[in-house]
Amino acid sequence: MDSEEPDYSSLPLKQRILHKNWKCRLTAYEEIQKLIDQDDSKEIQIISEPELLRKIVTDSNVVAQEAGVAALCKFIQFVDPSLSLRTRDVVVPSLIEKTLASTRAGTKSKSIEALELYVELEDPEPVVNHILPFLQNRLPKLVAGSVEALVTIYQDFGAVTVSPKLVFPSIPKLFSHADKNVRAQVSSLSLVLYQWIGDAFKDIIFSELKPIQQKDLTKAFESLESTKPVQKRFLRSQQANQESENDVSMTEPDIEPVSDSSAKIDAYDLMEPQNILSLLPSDLDSRASSAKWKDRVEVLEEVQKVVAVPRMASGDYTRLVRILGKSLKDANVQVVQLTATILFLLAKGLRGEFEQYLSLVLTPLLERTKEKKPTVLVSLCDALNACFESSSLSAVMEETVLQMANKTPQVKVETTKFLIRCLKNSKTAPSPQHIDLLIPVALKLVNDSQAPVRNAGFEVVGTLMKIVGPRPLNEFMDKIDDRKRKNIMEFCETAEVSITETKKKQTTIPSSTTRATDRRPKPSLGPTTKCSPVPSKRGPSSPLKRAPSSKQSPPSRRAIPSVASRTNGLTNRSLTTARSISRVPDTNVSSAERLELENLRKEKKQWEQEKEKYEWRQQEHQTERVTLMKEINNLQEKTKELLNEETDKTVIIKSKDTQIDRLQHDLDLARERIRDLENEYKTEGNGRVNTFKSDAALPADPPGRFSPTLSDGVDRLSLDHAISEHKENLYGTDYSKLLDSSDESWRRAAEVTFQLKARIEKMKARSKYSRV
Repeated sequence: MDSEEPDYSSLPLKQRILHKNWKCRLTAYEEIQKLIDQDDSKEIQIISEPELLRKIVTDSNVVAQEAGVAALCKFIQFVDPSLSLRTRDVVVPSLIEKTLASTRAGTKSKSIEALELYVELEDPEPVVNHILPFLQNRLPKLVAGSVEALVTIYQDFGAVTVSPKLVFPSIPKLFSHADKNVRAQVSSLSLVLYQWIGDAFKDIIFSELKPIQQKDLTKAFESLESTKPVQKRFLRSQQANQESENDVSMTEPDIEPVSDSSAKIDAYDLMEPQNILSLLPSDLDSRASSAKWKDRVEVLEEVQKVVAVPRMASGDYTRLVRILGKSLKDANVQVVQLTATILFLLAKGLRGEFEQYLSLVLTPLLERTKEKKPTVLVSLCDALNACFESSSLSAVMEETVLQMANKTPQVKVETTKFLIRCLKNSKTAPSPQHIDLLIPVALKLVNDSQAPVRNAGFEVVGTLMKIVGPRPLNEFMDKIDDRKRKNIMEFCETAEVSITETKKKQTTIPSSTTRATDRRPKPSLGPTTKCSPVPSKRGPSSPLKRAPSSKQSPPSRRAIPSVASRTNGLTNRSLTTARSISRVPDTNVSSAERLELENLRKEKKQWEQEKEKYEWRQQEHQTERVTLMKEINNLQEKTKELLNEETDKTVIIKSKDTQIDRLQHDLDLARERIRDLENEYKTEGNGRVNTFKSDAALPADPPGRFSPTLSDGVDRLSLDHAISEHKENLYGTDYSKLLDSSDESWRRAAEVTFQLKARIEKMKARSKYSRV
């Protein structure tokens, strides 16, 4: 006998949600959907608790869980967004973990729908960040379901609304996953992202993929070249903007609503900035200023490898840019080409931050365009284009116009071509001050004797005319002949410029007079005020001659028609200038209004004069600023040169001081050695005298015989000197006694002489050893 199902409808809603019977919970989830449709605020407050909703989407029964996820979708879609946002951080992780790996297709699809509804609320980034941790889960089904949810989000909302930068680090890892379903889903994600960001996906991801994976993706990308992605779902804020644009388009049918679905994504914003300053060579200054050109080329090649990154982190690049600005003046063309390439990479990697270093390199780049080697010239032009793209037209205008007056013809031509490229690619028109600065230089170019210079002048004037129109250049065009004017007009007709704001303003914005008359109430034209093609006879213009009419009431201020409308009724012509308006007699305008009008005209004239003064002051300040910047750069260069010279001189002085110290030390050692030799010589001299006295009984040396100097001592060491002294001693005695002496005396004298010679030889040998 079948037991009857109990009736759970009598239980409170919260108790049924927490009931252990899945059928009871199922009825509660179904009732939640009905309550949301009925907008029962009391019950909605009960189920808006984050923990209660998390328990609903994590129901253990798959049937009840599917009904619970459906109830969550209705809750997010129709309940107050503030309540839904309060539950996002609690519900979304549990929803991903318990439903994206479900075997029931309905549960999985409704879970992805709930995630997209959470994305719609405010910001898609928190939802994507909740999905990313599950891409590393151990369950392949959960990983594949998470990637599928990302595919759906990016496919519906687009990479403009949801930044693809969040998922880039996970894509290469998912391509190496062991499960084929995961690899298939990540391939689908790659195709969706490629549709939105194009080749930037290859630049970011392909370096971390295997060659076979790159080949397969490239083949799949080729089939998507012709398809353009369209954003299918929008955030709540975007939906509100679209509604306001639709309201405006209904009131003004000529204005088309703008959609963000076709907006281009800049790959630069998707790149991670890299710090390159710490990777530069530590000896960059010394090697960049080396006397050997190979050393300079070698260090620049190292710098080129370091700066070859798509995006650079913010920092102080002044030192590097100064070195590069100095290298642009190098005599070696290979150094110049490498420097231009590095500047190109720096400008591309820093973009807007490079503008602050523009004054250090723009003038050297323009002056170096005198090079005739094509490869070097191409590198210089690329660097100049990158400098303009990272700055603005006003930032490069003054320096470029100054270099257009250079003495070298090729510098004139290349500088003018660079300015033409800037004018064509600029999104803003040049200011009147810059136009006034350019016109005199352009007049010299179009009258130059060389054809390439003239053609460049024709083109720059024609491009400028395409942007600002012919009126600002009328004074210039009057100074040239018809033939040159024809050439300028040809370039003006064929020039393709990026700026379109000026033309739109000229065609859509009415004149000040028209706007003033449009704001005034237009009088109704009855049969008496109907305009006739034949002008009627004018009545008296003076108020005294005009007879008062009893039928007409005194004109009130609100009923007075505008001057333009009255004149149109009288003459059937439109008044477009303030001068023509002032000629019309204001018969119905009171004296107070006239006085107020005159005061307003005076104030306007004063404002225009003050505006003109301010513009001239601004122009003078800009010119003075450019001059001061040049002086600062020159002073900095001179200061650097003086510091280098001072360093070199300091090194030379230190080396000289070291040499002097060494020579002084050698001199002291020599003096000590001389003193020792003198003392030794004195000692040996005294010993020799004593020997002579004892052995030979020779007469004593006369006083002053031994000189204290070393030269005298050396002379006395010689054998000849000793023999001569001995002879003098012999001859100084009584020679008659010696003749009478016996043979024994001669024998003894010979022995003494022999001994003396031996001692002299020993003394000479000893003195030689001591010198060595």
